[in-house]
Amino acid sequence: MLALDKLINSLLTHKMRLNKGVKKAKIEKKTFGVALKSTTNEDSEPSEEVDEDKEMTMFVRRFNKFMRSNRGRKFQKKKGLKLKSLRRRIP
Repeated sequence: MLALDKLINSLLTHKMRLNKGVKKAKIEKKTFGVALKSTTNEDSEPSEEVDEDKEMTMFVRRFNKFMRSNRGRKFQKKKGLKLKSLRRRIP
């Protein structure tokens, strides 16, 4: 019987601790509530967004065409180009 009483007491203690935790959580939720106002930007028109999308698709198409025409070749180096000013800065 002593073990049963001990078990019941520990369960009650556990239940009380859980209830305290729930109460603290509710209090914290209430104290940290923040409300912000929402604003809408009416300056941008949907047609401008469509134009930007069209420009981006054209850029991607042109870039892909450039990459296809290059066919994986690296950029050509100019033989006459020397960076004297860069060499002076680096010891």
